[in-house]
Amino acid sequence: MRKVYAVSLDTGMEKYLAEIDYVLTVMERYYPLRRNRPGELAEVLLHYGGINNKADVAVPGRLFKKFTEVKKTGGIYIYRHSTSELIKVREGLLSKSLDAHDVGGELTYDAIGLAFLMLSRIEERSCTNPDNYGRYPAAEAFAVRAGLNAIPIADRALDDLAKRLLQRSGPVHLSSYRVMPTHDVDMLKGYHRFHQPLRFALGDILKRRDANRALDRFKAYGSGEPWHSFEWLMKLSDRHGFTSCFNFMGPSNHSMDSTYARLFPKLLNKVASRICSRGHTIGYHPGFNTYENKDEWNKQKKGLEIIIGKSLKVGRQHVLRFNIEATPKLWSDASMSVDYTMAFPEKSGFRTGSTRCFNAYDLYNRRALKFDFCATTVMEFGMFGGKYRDLEPEQAMEECRPLIKECQRYGGYFVVLQHTGVMSNKIKLFYEKLLSEAK
Repeated sequence: MRKVYAVSLDTGMEKYLAEIDYVLTVMERYYPLRRNRPGELAEVLLHYGGINNKADVAVPGRLFKKFTEVKKTGGIYIYRHSTSELIKVREGLLSKSLDAHDVGGELTYDAIGLAFLMLSRIEERSCTNPDNYGRYPAAEAFAVRAGLNAIPIADRALDDLAKRLLQRSGPVHLSSYRVMPTHDVDMLKGYHRFHQPLRFALGDILKRRDANRALDRFKAYGSGEPWHSFEWLMKLSDRHGFTSCFNFMGPSNHSMDSTYARLFPKLLNKVASRICSRGHTIGYHPGFNTYENKDEWNKQKKGLEIIIGKSLKVGRQHVLRFNIEATPKLWSDASMSVDYTMAFPEKSGFRTGSTRCFNAYDLYNRRALKFDFCATTVMEFGMFGGKYRDLEPEQAMEECRPLIKECQRYGGYFVVLQHTGVMSNKIKLFYEKLLSEAK
């Protein structure tokens, strides 16, 4: 049974009605609450934007007015020059009320505005300082700068709001904790092309005078891929009752993409069939240059679906390349269901501020889209290998344990990315321990 509530807005807040509706709809998805219908009496009144003595719950509306701008064309934007103020936690914009356990009616911080800023990823719009891959960098994100990326602050804000509307000290959410192992297939065999390891090995010997490195190159021919790592990953998921999702690339000629869909389509079909026969799932891994290119995105997806004989609804962008203004529309127009791209390789945690799946938001047209974002919490390549960091397994586990607890607390998805292919013993040890403790 859902509790019925009504909403009133302070003067000047009507211009943000689309964004307010979006946040409340996300809340209603996960808590036993619904807004009253026309003419229907409500059990409680939520007032947003200021103090209202007649309201049961009041939420200040500081963030929309202070940090966003609605334009006649182009939708809603964030004032980039003022976002540094969001990390001033002593002002109560972020952390001051996050750990409060009271059930009082008035919230001391803008829970609705904060949830919108995180869920919509509005701060990524018109990024002026992308990284070397054209991505929005973790160092620019206000939650990372405030040291709060490991806390799902959107979930906590909605939990605070629901707690007051339900008049409970600990509201019962409607979601259930789940572990989601995902595996991006950046290379099907131990090499992209048959002659590639040989060519590189000759370069090691003749140019670099490094025989040991050349020997390591030849090991690609005996790696046992794709079967070795695929079977190992599925076996681990089976052991713990998890369902793995393997994200494959489509046919592409770009140098940053793998060539297996073009060179080994029969093997790709065989591997995909094996995955499905084992009860696991398949997703789409759009190539490097697809994130702003609708034609290429659709072309690669169609090519992959023809090879494997299945329609694909979930996935993750290759190299995590993502443009908040363009990429979500590609996914929505293609009737996708879940995108797991939202993550920072430099930082484990919650890029969207949420452990849960929720509808992406179209900042240009100011409306919810018809597919879900679901943030990836932990990625092995961000922890090991030296590109970003090179932790020991126990160091990595110490980082992951509080993230698991946050996902359990809010009934969210603990989404893990572990790539297929040959991996070090250190990574294997970490991944085995991670699944064991996450269940």
